[in-house]
Amino acid sequence: MRAPHLLRRLLLVAILGGLVALPAGHDPAVAGCVGPRLVEPAAAGGVPAVPEGRAFTVRGEAFGGTACNDTGSGNGNGLACHRGEEEPDPPLVDVRLLLRQGGRTWELGEADAANGGRISWDVTVPDDVPPGRAVLVAEPGGTDNRFRLPVMVR
Repeated sequence: MRAPHLLRRLLLVAILGGLVALPAGHDPAVAGCVGPRLVEPAAAGGVPAVPEGRAFTVRGEAFGGTACNDTGSGNGNGLACHRGEEEPDPPLVDVRLLLRQGGRTWELGEADAANGGRISWDVTVPDDVPPGRAVLVAEPGGTDNRFRLPVMVR
């Protein structure tokens, strides 16, 4: 009875060991990707403020346009990314900028990202947006992705 129990344990160890074993010389893949984010208006020690009824600029970074190259090595077995591979990352287009507060949404503008992934919108907060907490939302066309930045309307 003891031998089958030992065999089962050895088999389990062999299976688990095979699942985690990596080929010799394996370098772990390193991802250099940063997701899109809104970076302006800049916060002065807290939540960024957007001026009610006045023009201002909202900027974003990494909205496509820069190659998202993973690095690493492999021997053709598919266990790692290969050096020199490039993943296409075209600039995002038709990115809508919305302002959401409570249950209401205002569309502030639409822009295309440049080749470096930078994007900007020159906008004005509508007069009917009350002062208080709100969220700027960037929505790239053709995707379900949304990138948010909490703001304070003043």
